[in-house]
Amino acid sequence: MNVDKHYNNYIEDGRLEKDLQHKTEFILTNYWIDKYLKKGMNILEIGAGTGAYSLMFAKKGYQVDSLELVQHNLDILKSKITSDMNINTVQGNALDMSMYNDDTFDVVLCLGPLYHLENENRKKCIKEAIRVCKPNGYLFFAYISNCLTFVQAIDKYDNYLLESRSEFNDKFELRDNNNVFTYSMPEQIEKIMQDFNIIKLNHVSLDGVTRLIKNKVNSFSKEEFELWIDYLKATSEIQSILGYSEHIMYIGKKQEN
Repeated sequence: MNVDKHYNNYIEDGRLEKDLQHKTEFILTNYWIDKYLKKGMNILEIGAGTGAYSLMFAKKGYQVDSLELVQHNLDILKSKITSDMNINTVQGNALDMSMYNDDTFDVVLCLGPLYHLENENRKKCIKEAIRVCKPNGYLFFAYISNCLTFVQAIDKYDNYLLESRSEFNDKFELRDNNNVFTYSMPEQIEKIMQDFNIIKLNHVSLDGVTRLIKNKVNSFSKEEFELWIDYLKATSEIQSILGYSEHIMYIGKKQEN
């Protein structure tokens, strides 16, 4: 997989803040995480990137551990840590988190690894995340929607359906020819999670159809954008339209042993 190469050539830092379209994902993700956070909880972020979430929660006073595969991203994260933050950083792989003991964290955020992992590696990542989470702790797994990505490609590229058949199968499940990203249907994630010691709490949209109308969203006034966020929050749990969000998050609670 070319994940390290991709992020060494992609400007991840500031991605979630560069325009209103990208801010929707950040705002909705925090909206759902905040529903479960309580003072004194410790947080692990797996695949922390350049630290958008880890740094924010550390600023709020939480003890944060940040695990990141790509050293370039981790160096940026570390450069932003201030003396008032209680945050530990580790360069490592989501498939092997043996540096952390079982039942360690109240909250485990996995907001990036499932973008890239598939099949058995995806299951390894989920298993490791659950292992290090405390019983009754909360887990957040974000992934990229197959449906939205497919429609987006049709909108973006002329003659996509006819010329890019190698990128999808007869069920219109996408394959990334660059071997970087993995796309999923909500029901695929639901099925995977049934095999683990986790209670489903929510399965939510993080940006709705924002990507498909990004030019419109990016031109919103402050008041319009606030109303758009209200709309996304109000509709984020409607399962019939879940797949048409670009980013989706499965929220679970680890069962007691």
